[in-house]
Amino acid sequence: MHESLNAGAKKGEVNWIAIKYGMLTGCLPWAIMSYEVANIPEENDIPWWVWLAVGEYFILFFSFPITMILQYMQVGKFDNAQYPLLRNGGYIQGELQYQFLSLFTKSLLTWQMAGAIISPDADIWGSIENSF
Repeated sequence: MHESLNAGAKKGEVNWIAIKYGMLTGCLPWAIMSYEVANIPEENDIPWWVWLAVGEYFILFFSFPITMILQYMQVGKFDNAQYPLLRNGGYIQGELQYQFLSLFTKSLLTWQMAGAIISPDADIWGSIENSF
C-alpha cells in the first residue's frame, strides 16, 4: 500500500499513513507477547536461548521499517541524487537492503534455533514426549 500511494512521489511528498498503520499493527504482537512474558510465574521456566532470540528478533524486526523510512526520505545511500545515471537508485538500494536484511535475519534466527535444539543441555525431545 505504501509503495502504491507513493509511486513517483518526490522526497517531501511521501504519504506516511500506511507506515503508521503498519507500525501500529506490528506493535500489537509485541504488546501481547510482553503481557504474556510479564505473567510467567517463574522466569527460570524459559531457556536462555529464547530470551536471546526474542531480543534479536526485536532488533531485527525494527530494522525493516527503519530502512523503509530512510529509503523514502532519501537519506544517505538511499538518496536518488547519488545515482545520476540510475533512475531511482536510492529506491533500488533500499530494495537491496531489504533482501540482505531478510536473508540475514532468517539465517541468524534459524541457526540459533538449530543450535539451541542440538545443544547438550536441550531437553526438547523429553519435553515433546511428556506433552503427549
